[in-house]
Order: sequence, then structure tokens, then C-alpha cells
Amino acid sequence: MKKKIFKYLGLAAAVLVLLAFALLLALRVLFPPEQVRRFAESRLSALTGRACTVGSVGYSIFPAPAVGLSGLVIAEDPGYGNPYFCRVENIYLRIRLLPLLSRRVEVGRLAVVWPEVYLAENSAGKLNTATLFPADTLRAAADTAAGAGPQFSLVLHKVAVSGGTLHYASAKEAQRLTLSPVDLQLSLERRGGDSLFGLALDAGIGGMEADTSGFLAALARGMPLELSSQGGVNLKSGKVDLSRITVSFAGLEVEGSGLLADYRADPLEYSLDWRTREVDLVQVLGLVPSSWVPVNRVSKVSGRVELSGTLAGGRPGAGPAPAYTVKAVLEGVEARLEGLERPVRELGSQLTLDRERLVLEKLKLRFGDDPLEASGTLSLAEGNPYSLKVDGSLGLEDLPRLLQGMEDLSTSGRLEADLSLKGSLGELSRLTAQGTLGGKDLMLSGKKLAKTIAIPEMRLEFKGRDLVRAAASVAAGSSLLRLEGSLKNFASLFDSGRQAAAAPYWQAKLSGPYLSLADFLPADTGETPAARPAGSPREKIPPGEGSVELDRLIVSDTLTLEQVRMKISLRDDLLTIDPLEAGLCSGSLAARGKVRFAEDGPLQSAFEVEVSQVEAGQVLKPYTPFARYLFGKISLKASLEGSGSDTQQIIQSLSAAGSYSVADGQVRGWPVLGKVAGFTKIKELDPLAFLDWSGELSIREGRVYTESVAIETSQALWNLGGSYGFDGSLDYAVQLTLNQELSQKYLSELPVNVASFLGDDNKRLAVAFKVSGTTDDPSIKWDSKPLVDKAVKKIETKLKSQLNKLTDRLFGRKSAATETPAADSAAADTSAKP
Repeated sequence: MKKKIFKYLGLAAAVLVLLAFALLLALRVLFPPEQVRRFAESRLSALTGRACTVGSVGYSIFPAPAVGLSGLVIAEDPGYGNPYFCRVENIYLRIRLLPLLSRRVEVGRLAVVWPEVYLAENSAGKLNTATLFPADTLRAAADTAAGAGPQFSLVLHKVAVSGGTLHYASAKEAQRLTLSPVDLQLSLERRGGDSLFGLALDAGIGGMEADTSGFLAALARGMPLELSSQGGVNLKSGKVDLSRITVSFAGLEVEGSGLLADYRADPLEYSLDWRTREVDLVQVLGLVPSSWVPVNRVSKVSGRVELSGTLAGGRPGAGPAPAYTVKAVLEGVEARLEGLERPVRELGSQLTLDRERLVLEKLKLRFGDDPLEASGTLSLAEGNPYSLKVDGSLGLEDLPRLLQGMEDLSTSGRLEADLSLKGSLGELSRLTAQGTLGGKDLMLSGKKLAKTIAIPEMRLEFKGRDLVRAAASVAAGSSLLRLEGSLKNFASLFDSGRQAAAAPYWQAKLSGPYLSLADFLPADTGETPAARPAGSPREKIPPGEGSVELDRLIVSDTLTLEQVRMKISLRDDLLTIDPLEAGLCSGSLAARGKVRFAEDGPLQSAFEVEVSQVEAGQVLKPYTPFARYLFGKISLKASLEGSGSDTQQIIQSLSAAGSYSVADGQVRGWPVLGKVAGFTKIKELDPLAFLDWSGELSIREGRVYTESVAIETSQALWNLGGSYGFDGSLDYAVQLTLNQELSQKYLSELPVNVASFLGDDNKRLAVAFKVSGTTDDPSIKWDSKPLVDKAVKKIETKLKSQLNKLTDRLFGRKSAATETPAADSAAADTSAKP
């Protein structure tokens, strides 16, 4: 019995093999491969409106009859430059057997293996698919199919795409991305009649590569994406009704339904309703670029999120413009960010997005214990106008950790907002505000700040585009200040392209009992600050005007101003100070001047300065070591000019001209006087007390020049001229003439012939010497030229006198040059006798 069964089975198998070969032979006879290849090329070319080529056509029997096409290529639009629009390695069409008896091709399954598609957008925003499937070619293809007879009728039941690759490039947005692999399973099962089919779709995208940052890069991190849908298709009406659509992507589980009104219609119309089923907030936040929100630091998040919406529209360029609505509900969301002390304890919102605008109905945020509420709208029309209302308070403890570049700063205190904002995205200069922004007990500290800055109170009042009033009290170190002011067109400060907008303009008043600049200047961290690149434009400062009223201003350790009153104005990068009045070192200071902020160069300044009855040693101490030895009251009038980016550069480039005087002064302990006294053996020269010391001065190339200066003292008259360097170097020529009392004392100790040369006509001792070296280490040497000139003159006078007397004796007459009255002649004759 078993042998008979095997016999029958073998016979059946042989029959099946014969039938398969017969079927394969019938296929090749009924549908010659070359004819099918040419037919496929012509039909696809007519359908797509592009040149299409097929490499080869083949048939197979097992596991079911099938037609295979390899090397299918659809040409690209010449204006886009891609190698082709689509290329498919292999296409398999599984043929149903019974319809073949009626010479009709009915495809049970279409398999597409390794397709590659290039989707491109040109600089005008036009896709390369715009010229694909043109209406006239579709009509022509339909007419061709109708005239071809029943042997070419085609019904498609299942489609499978595996290993697909989709390239997208946008010249308009400068973006490129690639989706791969792309897999798809589409099934159409007959439900009744010839036109009703059930539809099932499963699709997946394994990964995405994008040569850009931001949102696309985040989407790539969210891959893979899975999509499935179930519904029905009515081939007669062209209606596609999807009763269930599910999407799984980056922690989002979305389900919904959709309707394609008529896929044959022009325009094409569709609609879609959807809602989220489950949301993994950690994964969803990973889609947000870290440049928007520091989501890369989210370590824990929980809460409930629901999203829902609708989408309806038509084929781009033909059908209705897309209309959509997205509703979002967030409740009880909590999050913790790494490095922050306080978590987001509660986040709740109701959000609606449609084609025209985004509506934020309510947003509640509790950061730590601080509540904040916001509501508003954002239009999706051109320019994106928006309005936003913000109420609440926010502590600043974690603010620096949220802002790039402020990680080293520590802040505390609280901001309170009651603001209404209106504007347009991308146009900050058009921002308007209404309301107040206040602060209490604000503290700022950090290693780059010299002192901790405290702002006990701050209040900003906005109206329209103006900051109508700003008031704040500031304390740092020993400084205590009050700042008041206003600012027109405040938003223009934040808009780099504000050329077309109204320029900002500020008014400010700074007052207070005490200000030390060291409390606000950057702390010395030992790091060399980055220099501004040469030739780079300086950041423009908005124009404005203001005043300063301070009881005391500490400029440096050695310079303090009292009762400072100053008016300033800034226009066209020119800062004008007029006037500046202050008490200075027991005297007074009055100045006016201008500082030019060159666009790509150093600061340039020019001032007129008048100093009256100021303690000389104190005011000169920052500039010269000579100030340690000078005591008295100095008055000065000068015009000064300089340029540079810091104080040292300005001093080195300083040029000035003016006059000065020092009254009731004394030079005491100066090494120069000590060396002069030791050099001349005249100990009374040190110290040097004087009633008046005045003269003209000029400054150039880092040196102070004085010419023909006379200093009258009770011991001597000093005549000097030369220069003094800011580095302390000396170059002076000095003529010293002692009074008669000291002259007689020291001349009597000298030989008669030497004393006659050192004494002047009034028999006062006069010496000349040169001073060089530095203030603390001077060098003294005789200046012999005045002595030589005096000796030559005396010798010439005596020789001339002796010659005149000799002439009178020899010739018995007197020279006209030596005629004197008779009494004098007698006396002269007597003195001339040997």
C-alpha cells in the first residue's frame, strides 16, 4: 500500500513539474520577454513623463509564477543634476494563474528590492517631482491602455519594498539628508465586487543621516520610525479610507484615522485625525536641539502628555492649502536637570496649533518653589507676529547654569514679571512691551568679578517700544549707587540688523555717596584677556545723555575725587564730557573734553583741564616717582590729547601744552638735591624750599619738557631747562646762583683767582651742572661751558683795559673809549701807577 502511495506521489510531482515547464513555456510564448520589456519601458515612460529603461525581463514558476524586471531606471529632470530620479535593482511581479486563461495579467504581489530615489528642491523651492506624472501623459497612458485590449489589464494586490534609500537635497534651505533602509508592505484584499479592497500598510525607516545640526539632527537620533495602517480602498470612486493609523517614533505612540477623498482627482484632497497613545518624555526631549533647551542635561522626567490634531489639504500646487490643528496637554510634568539644584516641579500647558496661529492657552511652570504663568498667540503668517502675557516670579539661583558662557557666575534673588509682549519673530527691533519687570535681593558673584554685586531693588517699567523708567540700587564692596534712566527703542539693542529700525537712545543718572572703580572692574585672574582682532569693527554704543553725581569717587589707590558733578552725552561714537567738576587733593578740578570711539582703532581723547591749589605730591603720585619728594600746592592749565585702549597706552601717547605754578612748596629728600649738595659741598641746598615755582610745560613722546624755569629760594636762585620722562629719566641743565651771604661764605674759602671766575658782578657764587640718570639714582657733573665763557669775557675785559692805559702813556692822549671826568682821570692815573 505504501509503495502505491509513493508511486502516485511521484507521478503527481512529475505532472506538476511538466505543468510548470508548460506554464513557463506558455508565458514565454504568450508574453515574450523582449516584448514585455519594451512594453514596460513605454508604459512607464508615458506614465511618468520621464525616459524609463528596463535592463531585462525574466520569468519564474516557483514558488508561484512571477515576472522579474532588473535594472529599472527613471530619468531625472535635467534641471536638478542627480544621476537619476529612481533606480531599482529588481522588481518581482507574482502573477495569478486563472486570469491568464483570459489573457489578463493580475498581479498578486509586487516586490521592489533595493530602490534608490532622489528627491530634490531647487533654489526657487520647486521639487523635482513637479514634472512627474503630468496630467496629459496620464490621459495618454489611459488611452493607450484602453486600446491595448484585455491582455494588458493590471490589478495589483500586494506591494513590498525592501532595502530602499531616499535622498533629499534642498538648494533653498541648504540641507541634505538620507533615509535608509526604507521598508514597506502594502496589501489590497478584495472585499466585494471588482472595486472594493481592504488595505493594510506597514512601513519602517531604519535610520537618517543629515549634514546639518538642530532639529533634523535630533530627528536622526530618534530613528527608527514605524508606521502601520488599516482601512479600505474603493477603486471605482478612488476613495481611500484609513480606519486606523499607528506611528511609533522616538518615544511617541500615535494613532488616528485618515481619508483620501479621491486619489484620481485633481486636486487631490486628504484629511487626518490623530492623537498620542503613549509618550516617552525622555526620548521626545531628545528630539529638541540642545541650542534651544539644555535637554541633553535632563536626567529624570515624568508626567502626562497628550497630543492630538487634524490635518487636511491637497496636492501641493494643485489642491487646497494644508490646514492643521495640534492640541497639546501637559500635566504634572516634573524634570531634573543635571547641575541644577532645583527641579522643575510642575509643568502644565494647553496648546493649540492650527494653520494660522499657535495659541498658548495656559502654561504653568513651577521651578523649585517659584510659580510662573504665560499665555499668548503666535501667528504662522508671514513675519510671525506674536503676543505673550507673562506673570509670576522666578528665582535666579540656577540661571547661570542655563545660559552659555555664564557658568562661572553665581546668582541669587528673585525676578518678578507682569509683562505683555508683542512683536514678530526674527525682528526684535519691533518688540513692544507693557508692564513691569522687578527684582529683589539680587546677588552676582564670580571669579571674574572683583566684588560681589548686590542689587537690593530693581524695577523696569515698559511702555510700547520704550523702557520708560529704570531704577536700581547697587552695592559692591564699599560702593553704594543709585541708577535711574530710560531707554527708547530698547529692543533695537538686541537686533544686529537694526539699520531699518529706529535707533535706541538712553538717558541715565548715576548718583550715590561712594563709588570705587575697583569694585566693578574685572578681577585680575592672571589670565591674559583676549585682544580684539586688529581691524575688526568696534561694537557700536547707542547714543544718549546722562549725569553723574557722586560724593566720592575712588579712581585708584592714589587718586580720589570729591563731590563729583559731570554731564555726559554720546552721539555718533563721540563721548562729550562738559563740564566735569570735582574736589581733588584739597583743591579743585575742572575739565571738559571728548573721547572718540574709533570704529576699528584705539580710543582718541582730547581734554581741557584746570587744576587749582591741589596737593602736588598726591595728584602727581600715579604718574611720577618725583611726587614722593614734592610738597606744596600746584595749579595747572593744559590741553591734553591721547589715544589708546588702556591707561598705559594713553599715557605713552599723551601730548599736552600748558602752564603750571607751585606755591609755598618744598622739595625734600630728593636724591638729586642730596647729590648736588654733596657735589658742590653746599649743604644748605637740601632741602629746597621755595615761594613760587612756575613755568610753561609741554608733553610729547612720553616726556615732560620745561624751558627757562626760575625757582627763587632764600638760599639760591635755580635756573633750569630740560625734560623729565614718565619712566623717571632726567635730562636737565641747571644754573645755580647762591645769595650774597652764602656766596661770601664759600667764595672766601676759594683762591682769589678761582673765586673771581665763580662770582658774578654782584659777587655771588654761580655754578652750572647737568643732571641725568633717574629720579631715584641721579648723576651730576659740572657744566664747564658757562665758566669758560665767563673767564674768556673777564680776560678780554682786562686785556682791553691794560691796552688803553698803555696807549695813553705812550702817546700822551686818551682814547675816546676811556675819556672820564677830570677827577676820575686823576684817580685812574693814580690806580694805574705801578
